[in-house]
Amino acid sequence: MLPDRRNAKTSCSPREIEVLRRVAEGMTDDQIARTLGISRRTVRTHLERIFKKHGLHSRAAAVGILRNDQW
Repeated sequence: MLPDRRNAKTSCSPREIEVLRRVAEGMTDDQIARTLGISRRTVRTHLERIFKKHGLHSRAAAVGILRNDQW
């Protein structure tokens, strides 16, 4: 299955985008959770939703969405 190339700005929630930006900065799930004041499980849930929406299977591929959208 090919990844869905929808624009992340329109297909992701504001919180999902925040999480994705932190992933792009190289943060771990624990660091993201502490920074955003959410649980590590919530970080994982946001990432899983991003992966599902775009047909992705890795953090690196998810970060590619930001780069492709030129954020």
